[in-house]
Amino acid sequence: MKKKLSEFLYCCFTVAMLLSLSSCAKREDISFLLPDLKREITIAHRYLNLPVKTGERARRVSLTAGGSKIHDFSIELAEHEPDFWTFIDVSELVGKTVLLEIDQPYESDPAVLDRITQDDRIRDSDDLYRERYRPRFHFTSRRGWNNDPNGLVYHDGQYHLFYQHNPYGWNWGNMHWGHAVSTDLVHWRELGEAIRPDKLGTIFSGSAVVDWGNTGGFQAGEAKSIVCFYTSAGGQVEPRVPFTQSLAFSTDNGKTFTKFGGNPVVNHIVDSNRDPKVIWHEPTKKWIMALYLVNNDFSLLSSPDLKTWTRLSDLQIPGASECPDLFELPVDGNPQKTKWVFWAANGSYRIGSFDGRAFTAESGVLKAYAGGTAYAAQTYSGIPKSDGRRIQIPWLQCAMTGMPFNQQMGFPVKLTLRTTKDGIRLHSAPVEEISRIHGREWSWKSQRVDPGHDLLEGIVGDSFDILAEIAVGEAAEIEIAVRGIPVVYDVRKRLLTCGDHSAALEPEHGRIRLRILVDRASIEIFGNDGRLYMPIGILLPEKGRALELSARNGSALVETLTIREVKSIWEEPGFLEGNFTGLQHIGLPVSDIERSVGFYQKLGFQKVMGREFDDGGGLVKVAMMEREGVVMELYQLPPDQLSADIRTRKDGHLDHIAFNVKDIDKAFEEVKSAGLIPLQNEPVKLDLWKKGCRYFSIRGPDGEKLEFNQIL
Repeated sequence: MKKKLSEFLYCCFTVAMLLSLSSCAKREDISFLLPDLKREITIAHRYLNLPVKTGERARRVSLTAGGSKIHDFSIELAEHEPDFWTFIDVSELVGKTVLLEIDQPYESDPAVLDRITQDDRIRDSDDLYRERYRPRFHFTSRRGWNNDPNGLVYHDGQYHLFYQHNPYGWNWGNMHWGHAVSTDLVHWRELGEAIRPDKLGTIFSGSAVVDWGNTGGFQAGEAKSIVCFYTSAGGQVEPRVPFTQSLAFSTDNGKTFTKFGGNPVVNHIVDSNRDPKVIWHEPTKKWIMALYLVNNDFSLLSSPDLKTWTRLSDLQIPGASECPDLFELPVDGNPQKTKWVFWAANGSYRIGSFDGRAFTAESGVLKAYAGGTAYAAQTYSGIPKSDGRRIQIPWLQCAMTGMPFNQQMGFPVKLTLRTTKDGIRLHSAPVEEISRIHGREWSWKSQRVDPGHDLLEGIVGDSFDILAEIAVGEAAEIEIAVRGIPVVYDVRKRLLTCGDHSAALEPEHGRIRLRILVDRASIEIFGNDGRLYMPIGILLPEKGRALELSARNGSALVETLTIREVKSIWEEPGFLEGNFTGLQHIGLPVSDIERSVGFYQKLGFQKVMGREFDDGGGLVKVAMMEREGVVMELYQLPPDQLSADIRTRKDGHLDHIAFNVKDIDKAFEEVKSAGLIPLQNEPVKLDLWKKGCRYFSIRGPDGEKLEFNQIL
């Protein structure tokens, strides 16, 4: 009896203590008392939309399908009104039942999971790529935080840009590898997350190569493998494990990636060793990995097969850390005279030689950036010899206040080594492809600029490419004000200043040459053909959209000045390897949906969703096909229904589609290589439009005609 009484009293005491805790403790102190929330849902749409409130307590959310945890991440899930909505693309799970879980749920709102909804659109995306601070010609992710560029590799006509990405919040965290592609280094198409966190860690920075010789044995079929190397950041997961280096490979030109079963390929060496940059060294027929260790220390490793690595040598870059790069460049364009560059995240670099085992420095520590906010830049691998450029992209730091995205990439630059009076130095210049987005143009020659006179009065806009050569003359200062932000050259001090950033710039023959790229969240300054490179992330004033050029305390002479408006890269999305320039969305009624899906897959479209429904009029089958931002919705309708979104024949089926392309010959060859038969033996010239056009056509599975036109 006494035992039962004591057990009863103990239970009463325990309940009283729990009630006391729940009434007086802060909400974060009682979360351990609350059970996880779970909900089973059947995926019927492409996206799960999640509400985000920056500053809310982070919660752990996971998505499990078929017994496997597919997504597991931290998110500041909004309990009430969100700052923005982010998303998970679940098109691969359509028709399947998944388990959605959240740990430590909100005690004041047990139905918080009901705020995660399904849709075929990203919620609140009506202004996507047109947001207030969205850069017009710098890459930014659709949603969430991005930082370091990763895995820059060119393959099969596409530039791949992987990057550090938190898809679920405005701040750093949840490191995935985001992925975007471009055919011209200018127009980017975001593909989604290429590599997700796992038990080895979140996915920190790294690089990518094309394994032309199939040294790793990953190749399947004729397509060469793209192999990505990344740091498994073990300190960012539970249970915590050491930082190691891993790889993932793609056998379908970067559409999907498979993690190597033998990961990690480089075990822990020291501290938070990270950021593997891998290159092919032709003289030794080996892969070389540059790896950051700790403090100012880096290491070089080699491998014959991308999977087994041997440590070769170590080196230091005083005052620098993280994100190494190693590349060879001709000096002054002379292929018979080359030097190697070892690069670190803050733009510090050393020039020297590399024999396949050790880097031997022949310079002190040099600085590529003349101030600015660029960090963690990386150069492309796989650039064809016929091109030969060393192309680099940095992370350009700038907080995008109030936006559903945060941070941006710098505009791609071409690196060269040139001899100066101070020795051999890196020079940077915007890639020439920027000309593809030039708009209106203003130009001047031999124009005197006096104090009090603004040469650029009346020029207003969001984004510009400014190219100037100025004889400094008697002026004490020369100022180019870009949207309210002054770029000032002090003639006496030989000093260029923009905001808090200053750097020396020596006149050459009494002249300075400036190139300034202006976007909504950046000013990138190139002085004297890229000897000075000052990339600055800054939110430009919304109201001050004018340009000004003036001189103080004396006159200067503008030898040449060209200002070009820069158009938004988001306004005219292309597809079919960047060749198509027209038609963004189309809906097609078809007689046999599986046959039509197979046909459009031959044209490079991917099936991203399929579903069936009955709206009272009979069974409707839908397949959504996508290629580089263009959505093709195929409908198989009941026999008694006729519908079409564009021109149709009398039987309700499609009559024809007309596509515009940039290169008709390339489109013709691509269609033939897909096993499809053009109706013409070659593209035909027609006397249409002002200068005519060239076209060819093919037949679709329901007799529809697909026309491809290049306007001349």
